[in-house]
Amino acid sequence: MPRPLTKKQEDFCLNIFEGKTGIQSAIEANYAFKAAAVTASENLKKPNIIARIAELRQRVEDESVATVLERKQTLTEIVRGRLAHFMDKDLTLKLSDNAALQEVIISHFGGKDGDDITTTRIKLNDPAKAIDLLNKMERIYGEQGVVIDNRKVIIIVQYDDEG
Repeated sequence: MPRPLTKKQEDFCLNIFEGKTGIQSAIEANYAFKAAAVTASENLKKPNIIARIAELRQRVEDESVATVLERKQTLTEIVRGRLAHFMDKDLTLKLSDNAALQEVIISHFGGKDGDDITTTRIKLNDPAKAIDLLNKMERIYGEQGVVIDNRKVIIIVQYDDEG
């Protein structure tokens, strides 16, 4: 089990993680100024410090990638998306950050009597595709596209000893 980091070592790791050089990291972590280069070199070879820096980097990577829950929530937004979600009570367009919304095209035309005509076309993502992806994520389909319902069949076979 790796040794726990001291306060200076933790600060050093955080500084390295922020992109500072080894020397800058050592100085800002309150190591001796004159020995900062040597301290940085030594610290960057210690297994517990290497592991901590890797952990910090992994955490950022993990947070930048959508989790399974986030992906399911996005697909569910698409499934539940309706045109009414993008309209106010007075039927004016209300754009929101919703995964169901695929495209909005607003066109302006000049009318015969000089009035401008504005048309808005809203395209939603296909809910059937989102349902299909959700089903695949949940492994609801079998290899041949057959729905798996998780039933179990138990067969008990008994033989009569007399033959």
